[in-house]
Amino acid sequence: MLRGVAMALDRPRNWNPSSVRIESLTRTGPTIDPVFRVPLQQKSHPDSYDYPAQINLKRKDQDRKNRTDAGDRALTRGYIILRTKDLAPRTELPIPQKGWKVTALYAGTELEVAVDWKLEEVRYESPLRGLPLLIYCEFEMDRDRSRGQR
Repeated sequence: MLRGVAMALDRPRNWNPSSVRIESLTRTGPTIDPVFRVPLQQKSHPDSYDYPAQINLKRKDQDRKNRTDAGDRALTRGYIILRTKDLAPRTELPIPQKGWKVTALYAGTELEVAVDWKLEEVRYESPLRGLPLLIYCEFEMDRDRSRGQR
Protein backbone atom coordinates (compact mmCIF):
# COMPACT_ATOMS: atom_id res chain seq x y z
CA MET A 1 0.00 0.00 0.00
CA LEU A 2 2.79 2.41 0.88
CA ARG A 3 4.52 1.71 -2.42
CA GLY A 4 1.33 2.63 -4.32
CA VAL A 5 1.17 6.01 -2.57
CA ALA A 6 4.83 6.71 -3.40
CA MET A 7 4.22 5.84 -7.04
CA ALA A 8 1.17 8.12 -7.13
CA LEU A 9 3.17 11.06 -5.81
CA ASP A 10 5.69 10.67 -8.62
CA ARG A 11 3.01 11.36 -11.25
CA PRO A 12 3.01 12.51 -13.97
CA ARG A 13 5.55 9.99 -15.17
CA ASN A 14 6.66 11.94 -18.24
CA TRP A 15 7.43 15.08 -16.24
CA ASN A 16 9.73 17.42 -18.17
CA PRO A 17 9.74 20.69 -16.24
CA SER A 18 11.00 24.08 -17.35
CA SER A 19 11.74 26.94 -15.00
CA VAL A 20 8.97 29.57 -14.89
CA ARG A 21 9.38 32.86 -12.98
CA ILE A 22 6.19 34.10 -11.31
CA GLU A 23 5.84 37.34 -9.35
CA SER A 24 3.50 37.53 -6.38
CA LEU A 25 0.83 40.21 -6.10
CA THR A 26 0.20 42.27 -2.98
CA ARG A 27 -2.52 44.82 -2.50
CA THR A 28 -1.95 47.68 -0.06
CA GLY A 29 -4.59 50.03 1.28
CA PRO A 30 -8.15 50.50 0.05
CA THR A 31 -9.00 49.70 -3.55
CA ILE A 32 -11.75 52.38 -3.82
CA ASP A 33 -11.16 56.08 -3.21
CA PRO A 34 -13.55 57.04 -0.36
CA VAL A 35 -14.11 60.58 -1.69
CA PHE A 36 -14.40 60.19 -5.46
CA ARG A 37 -15.55 56.53 -5.51
CA VAL A 38 -13.12 55.49 -8.24
CA PRO A 39 -10.79 52.46 -8.26
CA LEU A 40 -7.24 53.03 -7.06
CA GLN A 41 -4.09 51.30 -8.25
CA GLN A 42 -2.79 49.67 -5.07
CA LYS A 43 -1.01 46.64 -6.51
CA SER A 44 2.65 45.70 -6.54
CA HIS A 45 4.64 42.61 -7.51
CA PRO A 46 7.49 42.52 -4.98
CA ASP A 47 8.64 38.88 -4.85
CA SER A 48 9.47 36.54 -7.68
CA TYR A 49 9.77 32.76 -7.51
CA ASP A 50 11.16 30.22 -9.97
CA TYR A 51 8.86 27.21 -10.31
CA PRO A 52 9.55 23.90 -12.08
CA ALA A 53 6.53 23.63 -14.39
CA GLN A 54 5.33 22.27 -17.69
CA ILE A 55 4.32 25.00 -20.13
CA ASN A 56 1.52 24.65 -22.66
CA LEU A 57 0.64 27.60 -24.87
CA LYS A 58 -2.62 26.05 -26.05
CA ARG A 59 -5.94 25.52 -24.32
CA LYS A 60 -7.27 22.24 -23.03
CA ASP A 61 -10.35 22.24 -25.23
CA GLN A 62 -10.23 20.72 -28.66
CA ASP A 63 -9.19 22.71 -31.71
CA ARG A 64 -12.45 22.10 -33.53
CA LYS A 65 -14.35 24.16 -30.94
CA ASN A 66 -12.35 27.21 -32.02
CA ARG A 67 -13.09 26.85 -35.73
CA THR A 68 -15.79 29.09 -37.16
CA ASP A 69 -16.90 30.11 -40.65
CA ALA A 70 -15.02 33.39 -40.24
CA GLY A 71 -11.78 31.57 -39.38
CA ASP A 72 -10.03 30.25 -36.32
CA ARG A 73 -10.22 32.22 -33.11
CA ALA A 74 -6.99 33.61 -31.79
CA LEU A 75 -5.59 31.58 -28.93
CA THR A 76 -4.78 34.02 -26.16
CA ARG A 77 -4.67 31.62 -23.24
CA GLY A 78 -2.18 29.05 -22.13
CA TYR A 79 -1.49 27.14 -18.96
CA ILE A 80 1.27 25.77 -16.80
CA ILE A 81 1.15 22.66 -14.64
CA LEU A 82 2.86 22.53 -11.24
CA ARG A 83 3.31 19.51 -8.99
CA THR A 84 2.08 19.82 -5.40
CA LYS A 85 5.18 18.00 -4.16
CA ASP A 86 7.32 20.90 -5.45
CA LEU A 87 5.32 23.51 -3.46
CA ALA A 88 4.71 24.47 0.17
CA PRO A 89 4.67 22.90 2.75
CA ARG A 90 7.32 20.54 1.29
CA THR A 91 9.44 23.40 -0.13
CA GLU A 92 9.70 27.18 0.24
CA LEU A 93 7.71 27.89 -2.95
CA PRO A 94 4.19 29.22 -2.23
CA ILE A 95 1.19 28.10 -4.25
CA PRO A 96 0.52 30.74 -6.96
CA GLN A 97 -2.66 32.79 -6.65
CA LYS A 98 -4.98 34.36 -9.19
CA GLY A 99 -3.67 37.77 -10.27
CA TRP A 100 0.04 36.90 -10.03
CA LYS A 101 2.22 37.48 -13.12
CA VAL A 102 4.32 35.10 -15.19
CA THR A 103 7.41 37.17 -16.04
CA ALA A 104 9.85 34.68 -17.60
CA LEU A 105 9.84 31.29 -19.29
CA TYR A 106 12.90 29.02 -19.16
CA ALA A 107 14.29 31.23 -16.37
CA GLY A 108 17.97 30.85 -15.59
CA THR A 109 18.91 29.40 -18.98
CA GLU A 110 20.22 30.92 -22.20
CA LEU A 111 16.74 30.46 -23.71
CA GLU A 112 15.03 32.74 -21.15
CA VAL A 113 12.06 34.64 -22.59
CA ALA A 114 10.62 37.69 -20.81
CA VAL A 115 6.80 37.69 -20.83
CA ASP A 116 4.02 39.55 -19.05
CA TRP A 117 1.15 37.13 -18.51
CA LYS A 118 -1.49 37.29 -15.80
CA LEU A 119 -2.70 34.16 -14.00
CA GLU A 120 -6.46 33.96 -14.51
CA GLU A 121 -7.22 30.60 -12.88
CA VAL A 122 -5.46 28.43 -10.31
CA ARG A 123 -6.99 25.09 -9.35
CA TYR A 124 -6.05 21.61 -8.22
CA GLU A 125 -6.12 18.69 -10.63
CA SER A 126 -5.53 15.00 -10.28
CA PRO A 127 -4.97 12.48 -13.05
CA LEU A 128 -5.98 9.75 -10.58
CA ARG A 129 -9.34 11.29 -9.54
CA GLY A 130 -8.22 11.31 -5.94
CA LEU A 131 -5.44 13.11 -4.09
CA PRO A 132 -4.71 16.43 -5.87
CA LEU A 133 -1.24 15.98 -7.31
CA LEU A 134 -1.12 18.84 -9.82
CA ILE A 135 -1.96 22.53 -9.85
CA TYR A 136 -3.36 23.92 -13.10
CA CYS A 137 -2.61 27.64 -13.68
CA GLU A 138 -4.24 29.22 -16.72
CA PHE A 139 -2.92 32.58 -17.90
CA GLU A 140 -3.97 35.29 -20.33
CA MET A 141 -1.29 36.01 -22.93
CA ASP A 142 -2.54 38.96 -25.01
CA ARG A 143 -4.44 41.03 -22.48
CA ASP A 144 -5.17 44.72 -22.92
CA ARG A 145 -2.22 46.93 -22.11
CA SER A 146 -4.29 50.01 -21.26
CA ARG A 147 -3.42 52.24 -18.34
CA GLY A 148 -4.32 50.69 -15.01
CA GLN A 149 -4.23 47.08 -16.26
CA ARG A 150 -0.77 46.30 -14.90
